[in-house]
Amino acid sequence: MPNKKLLFVCTGNTCRSSMAAALARRALAERGLTGRVEVISAGLFARPGDPASPRAVAVMGEWGIDLHRHRARQLTPRDVAGADLVLVMTAGHHRQVRQMVPEAGDRIHTLAAYAGVDADVPDPFGRPLEAYRRCAVDLRLLVERAVDRLAGEWFSGRTGGRGAGPA
Repeated sequence: MPNKKLLFVCTGNTCRSSMAAALARRALAERGLTGRVEVISAGLFARPGDPASPRAVAVMGEWGIDLHRHRARQLTPRDVAGADLVLVMTAGHHRQVRQMVPEAGDRIHTLAAYAGVDADVPDPFGRPLEAYRRCAVDLRLLVERAVDRLAGEWFSGRTGGRGAGPA
């Protein structure tokens, strides 16, 4: 049974957060942490049951990651309250999630800030495949840095991971 829960949040849970969660699962597996962290994703305005965007599925497929079975989930206060770390895609998402569960504020970060970068992750929804590829490349870098940081904080007693930088 996992001892930590990592939650990725975006708007519709069909592009960014679903791709980030899949990339995080891979990064955790590469670090030998499979089974120690439950990775989930949800959307602030998700339509429950919607599949991942076909372009997100295609881009992740290019990297050997299968998103065909992904189904969108609506973010709930319970999701946020039950997560050890909530990583959102934009400053706007950050504000909305903090308003939803103010007591979880110290566990809510933008993915980029947690990875040591000052930026939002732009939404590729409805854009050409190349926009999804750019988004996936950005997510991969940020997720790798975030997983390094959380692995250090959660599993080795250190306060930062390799190359994560300040939040």
